[in-house]
Amino acid sequence: MVSHPKPHQLAQGFDTIIVNGKVARREGKMSESYFGKVLKPN
Repeated sequence: MVSHPKPHQLAQGFDTIIVNGKVARREGKMSESYFGKVLKPN
């Protein structure tokens, strides 16, 4: 579970994660590419 002490813990229960129409994570394996961009506060 993601929490303040562990903010980079990956979510559980998702088999496939799609970002901008492309598979970013499938069956626990991350893609080698990045399909989104980091949002920064103004």
